[in-house]
Amino acid sequence: TASGITIDRWKGGEKVVLSASYTEFVNTSTSARAFYSQKLTTAAATIASQKCTISILTSDGSLYSATGTVGAAGSGTRGPNVDFNGNSFFLTQDGSGAAVTLAVTTGSVKLRAVKLEIGDYQTLAHKEGSTWVLNGIPDYKNELEKCQRYLRIANWNSAHYLCGLGWVSNTTTINAFFPFANMAKSPTITPTTGNLFVEAKTSDAIAVSLIFNCPIFTTSEVVDKAGVILAEDEKYLNSERYCFNLKEADLDALNQLMQNAIDEEDYEYASIIRDEINSRNKKDKNE
Repeated sequence: TASGITIDRWKGGEKVVLSASYTEFVNTSTSARAFYSQKLTTAAATIASQKCTISILTSDGSLYSATGTVGAAGSGTRGPNVDFNGNSFFLTQDGSGAAVTLAVTTGSVKLRAVKLEIGDYQTLAHKEGSTWVLNGIPDYKNELEKCQRYLRIANWNSAHYLCGLGWVSNTTTINAFFPFANMAKSPTITPTTGNLFVEAKTSDAIAVSLIFNCPIFTTSEVVDKAGVILAEDEKYLNSERYCFNLKEADLDALNQLMQNAIDEEDYEYASIIRDEINSRNKKDKNE
């Protein structure tokens, strides 16, 4: 990744490379140090004037740690500082809060873990032979989910994914709100090309379809339960007879209506009633 917000809120620097067993912080410049900082979520006043220990475990199994007193909130003073192989790792308090900073002099630094804790000793790792190993093996799945917690991919081909709430203003504008936690940098929304799926209650969905001239799709179960037969012919719209809701009639009434339509040679309406009767009979057989 380039400079800016990198892995797990580390900011700045020039390049970060991830591997299965460590994170590499790189300095591509030969004349200046590359700084990587992570602002602490803990309030600056919480650790002000307290003795803290910072520790670093590198990829080759070396451990470096230092203990020092943290300055007052907003003081701009440096707390504990670790110098290793020409690089440094330290804690500062400035006007924006407390932060830990890694300064890479040349080349790169490969880290397995870092830790800041209140007290005058480190609990990050213990020694086995000549190599330092972590006291607790991280839950890598959980740590990966933390790193990916702001990445949300809506895959409409497999399942609907609720990623925001909003409303349609006109034929060209949709206002939507996407819930996110407080972030160090404003998120970027990257829409894909193709269809836009909007899930809404029935009245809103119909309004959207009318605005955008979109077709409306439903299931046969919904039509069977709540559908009303509408006809464009003037005689159906203006006659009380044809405004009758067939879904509310029982089978005896439907048979009588169909017979009346046949007697009056209104075979089109008779076929509509016949279809409703057949639908009822088919449903009864299935049950």
